Amino acid sequence: MGQPFENRQLACQMAFVGDSPATQRVMDAMDYVAAHWYDANLTQGWGWNTALVQYQAAYCLMKGLTYMGLPLDGITGVTDWYQDLANEIIAEQLVDGSWADSPAYVWPIGDWDRCLAPFFLRYGHF
Repeated sequence: MGQPFENRQLACQMAFVGDSPATQRVMDAMDYVAAHWYDANLTQGWGWNTALVQYQAAYCLMKGLTYMGLPLDGITGVTDWYQDLANEIIAEQLVDGSWADSPAYVWPIGDWDRCLAPFFLRYGHF
């Protein structure tokens, strides 16, 4: 599990097939997330403390952690994963209320990626 989107999306899919936070592959995925949480490198992290968050990676992370039932402090070394992501996304909001294009690690996805920023903020914390 190496890319932000892949790793985060896999957490959601693992929940769909009945894995729990105690399943070894889930623990491995969360260990990876924890190890790269504060990486500024967008190849492995989600964009913490960088110019732009990868909104798709942030949304998929939120979805995976939520469906998996991990608490806000469920990532080792992270006090509140939702607040960390929300703080970065809110800081990137433009004056007109929109968000700029997010950097893509594989291909540019433009408007579709930007729509995930407010969606994360609205629906991220069920």
